[in-house]
Amino acid sequence: ELFEHSEKARVRRDQDMLVGELVPAERSDYGAAEAAGGGGTEVKAAASDSGRYLRFKLADAALALAGLYAYKSWEKRKPLPSLMYSRGLRHLHLIMAVGI
Repeated sequence: ELFEHSEKARVRRDQDMLVGELVPAERSDYGAAEAAGGGGTEVKAAASDSGRYLRFKLADAALALAGLYAYKSWEKRKPLPSLMYSRGLRHLHLIMAVGI
């Protein structure tokens, strides 16, 4: 009887807990939200898509600015005196100042 009780409790616990969940109460019932007429998932999906689009465009702009900087610095290069530090070290100091 004790074994049956503990086995039943284990089976029920395994049924209640889904893989990856910490607490069964954290489950979201999306069918109930749709039936209530709320939904809202389309708005969240649209906001997520627009946020992703803006992140990609921001990354594109940063890449374009880095490319423009490299192009301009290549165009305006000139011989450095031997007493000055190298061009590479100058760019390394710029990268460290930016915080990369």
